[in-house]
Amino acid sequence: MPRFGLPILACMGWACLSVLWAHNTTEAVWSLVYWGVITWLYFMTTTILAGNPKAVRTVLWALFAAGWGISVIGILQYLEFCLPIQQSVAPAATFANRNMAVQFIAMVWPVGFALWRQAGKAMYPVITHMCATMLAYIVVADNRTGWLVVCCQGVALAIMLSLKNSQEKSQASTSKTSRLKRIFSPKYALATLQKSPKTELKQSTRKNSSFHRRIALAYGLALFLFLISLGPDGIRFSSLTNMTHRVGTAVSEAAGQHDGKRDTSVALRKAIYLNSLEMFKDRPWFGFGIGNHKVFYPAYSQAAVKDRVFSEKIQLHNAHNDYLQWAVETGIVGVLLLCWLVFSVGRVAVAGAFQGGWQKISVLLGLVALAIAAMFSFPMQRSIPPMVGAVYLGILGCKNEVS
Repeated sequence: MPRFGLPILACMGWACLSVLWAHNTTEAVWSLVYWGVITWLYFMTTTILAGNPKAVRTVLWALFAAGWGISVIGILQYLEFCLPIQQSVAPAATFANRNMAVQFIAMVWPVGFALWRQAGKAMYPVITHMCATMLAYIVVADNRTGWLVVCCQGVALAIMLSLKNSQEKSQASTSKTSRLKRIFSPKYALATLQKSPKTELKQSTRKNSSFHRRIALAYGLALFLFLISLGPDGIRFSSLTNMTHRVGTAVSEAAGQHDGKRDTSVALRKAIYLNSLEMFKDRPWFGFGIGNHKVFYPAYSQAAVKDRVFSEKIQLHNAHNDYLQWAVETGIVGVLLLCWLVFSVGRVAVAGAFQGGWQKISVLLGLVALAIAAMFSFPMQRSIPPMVGAVYLGILGCKNEVS
């Protein structure tokens, strides 16, 4: 059984049981088919990639390259280049909606950390170029969830690196006595006198590699600043100004400081969340059944706060919070099973941070993006983000580590 197999099967099994009390079995069955494919993809990933580090590296490169290609298309759309790609909310690249594109890119850009550690000096500029392009797209796409996700990824990376450094310091202190014994031993003295030129060559190679890394990082930073300074009318720094305005607007909306004349995204989400909580209170243990949140929401659209957008013509399809929707549909039992899965992944995250494996760290940062986006959107109700998440869980589950 793969590492996360039991909690995933438990969540899937409970979702299947919830069909028994779901009012609309058609919606429930379609949701089960969707989640069944995601579960199958996880087990297939663990089976195919187990014991095959080269295949893991190929999958990571494919995801990373896809994210870069999508970000290039999105930036060109932002600069108003005429591309034969239809969009509903620009710049959406090939996803029709920019929110979905940002969520995918936020999941795949951290793979650059693992590829960077595995690459030679000739690939450093390439990887930094691709990472800078993807981060620049997240900035210019005007998506507040994407900005929050990148910030949370930075915090998670800092925590993992601090855990790694603390572990290295503790190991260094415990082995200090044994190192002193080796230093003063005759064998160590003889090995020092007979130091081969190969050792000196390795040290010079490391210094040269460090220099190339710094040059590549400087190039990536310059490219990132250049891309976010561009606009349809030239170099305007409009994206940074818009980012500041959008963040300030979100803070004021969350504090309730808006004019009330228009239905802002924060106000709409607040209404949906409060009304969904009323649904959860009515059926706390077993929920309404998988896929049935949207079936019963019309009866609760004014239960706590009036949802001013909801009407006969405009129906709610997703709760804009995947955790809340899962709780409403599967109840407390489903929430506990989901916590089991999150706890299992969290243990691997801590172990990966202590061991310092950059492949684990990169994949976990991608899962952080999915977890944060699920708080304010519905990536788990779309096809691409859960599939990427299943692949990431499969990579962690097959216990491979590319050095």
